[in-house]
Amino acid sequence: MVGRLAREPGADLDPFLTRRLRESRTLRREVEAARAWGVPRSVFLGWPDDDQAWAIALLEYEADICSGCGQPRSESMAAEHEFAYHPTALRCHGCAAVARESENWSGPTANTKGLMIGVHLERGPHG
Repeated sequence: MVGRLAREPGADLDPFLTRRLRESRTLRREVEAARAWGVPRSVFLGWPDDDQAWAIALLEYEADICSGCGQPRSESMAAEHEFAYHPTALRCHGCAAVARESENWSGPTANTKGLMIGVHLERGPHG
């Protein structure tokens, strides 16, 4: 790597930059948004203010989503909502087909190395 950020393998990162990211939520969100969109922070900062705001708002929204239920954590983890949520059981028939096929590959002699089970929808004659 060429330039002032070139480092020996295993060398510490610039402690100033690391500290700035730790201390400045705004700076950290700018760098995260730039990374999410695959551009350097300097390019991200050249975007119109509205586009920057939308990109950062999307990060904020996504960071608030519970990975288990998909609800906003700011609501779903609030004590006053402990019994306010009502579950709905849904079944993904694609996932069910994968699970059924997976059972055919189980057992002590099954070779599952590199096995990935795909699924596709077979539509009838009417679409």
